[in-house]
Amino acid sequence: MHDLSPDIVIKSLGLLRNLMTDKSDVDTMMSIHGGDIMQHVCKIINESTVPEVSEQALCVLVNIANSREGRDTLMRDETLIKRLVQFMDSEDVRLQCAAVMCVTNLAWSSEEGATGRQVRLEELGVKYALQRTAKTQHTPLSERVKVAIEQFDAA
Repeated sequence: MHDLSPDIVIKSLGLLRNLMTDKSDVDTMMSIHGGDIMQHVCKIINESTVPEVSEQALCVLVNIANSREGRDTLMRDETLIKRLVQFMDSEDVRLQCAAVMCVTNLAWSSEEGATGRQVRLEELGVKYALQRTAKTQHTPLSERVKVAIEQFDAA
């Protein structure tokens, strides 16, 4: 990925994100190719120094976290969850928003297994990071954080 221009990586991640919009499609892709997808997306998230690239990689995770198989896959990766917390503490509001959206999908209270995921997310500092991020003056981010915190409070 280091040899590719950021524009190519952004467009590739956008294509992957667009392919992963339907929950059943995401479940199918994650059950067949989840390891490869996560390896590449996590590499980008951990190594990218271009905020636009990181944002697109996070948006892929948002869609992945919207499916049962995807949530299970993400929740098994403690390092990734801790990285989401780091993104919530970022100075870049786009990265904060994307990380909060991912956490919201992971914690969504009406989905099967939500209570267990919420407990684990809280143990990894996610709820505390949301509470810190809630102090933002950026209204769209503040509204997203409120929805995320409501998922924890609804359990």
